[in-house]
Amino acid sequence: MAEPTLLYINQATALHSNTITHLQQHFKITRADDCQHALHLAAKTPPDLVLIEINLAEDSTINIIPSFREWTQTPILVYSDNDNINDKLNAFSLGANDYILKSCHPQELLARLHAAFRISKKLQKSMSTSTLKIGHLEVDLLQRKVALKGTPLSLSQKEYNLLKVLSIHHGKVVTQSQLLKEVWGKEYQSKLQYLRVYIGQLRKKLKSRKNSPHLIHTISGVGYRLEPPQA
Repeated sequence: MAEPTLLYINQATALHSNTITHLQQHFKITRADDCQHALHLAAKTPPDLVLIEINLAEDSTINIIPSFREWTQTPILVYSDNDNINDKLNAFSLGANDYILKSCHPQELLARLHAAFRISKKLQKSMSTSTLKIGHLEVDLLQRKVALKGTPLSLSQKEYNLLKVLSIHHGKVVTQSQLLKEVWGKEYQSKLQYLRVYIGQLRKKLKSRKNSPHLIHTISGVGYRLEPPQA
């Protein structure tokens, strides 16, 4: 089983050497030293976990969380020496999954990261064993069947896999890189033309009539979002 990937965001000093060495035994770590770099790395290769280290009370790195939450539910953990309850509540309100004090034992940090990863994987698994209904679209993830307004759709394997990823994350933006990675494989993450062709094919098959609106929306330069038209 491949090591979980961890995006570690820190604008100042690195994690304590013993801590980072300990984590590297369990995770494949990528480090970003500013928010823009972090978002770029995450869009290019979506991580399994995000760890944000806050160094000072005025450190604004935590404000990156809403930007992540616009397109991903990847677990985000804040690692800080600030025990102020208001700062903790702020982190959770922004979308953090956990808030860990730096005074904790490295084993506790590791355990919390693993716990967040397990919960995320269980959620993904539960979502993949149900029928998803998005407006008039139904995607049966067990039998790999798709219907629009009750009419079965004939999709190729790649079309189905692409629709599956978009359906699981419906209402949220899925990056181009994530779609290419999950449908074609890691080595195809730069093959944007593949994605555009199959998105075009899917759009044609998901139109119930000639002038009906698209279900798949393009987020320019970022990715795509599956969302039914507003009633």
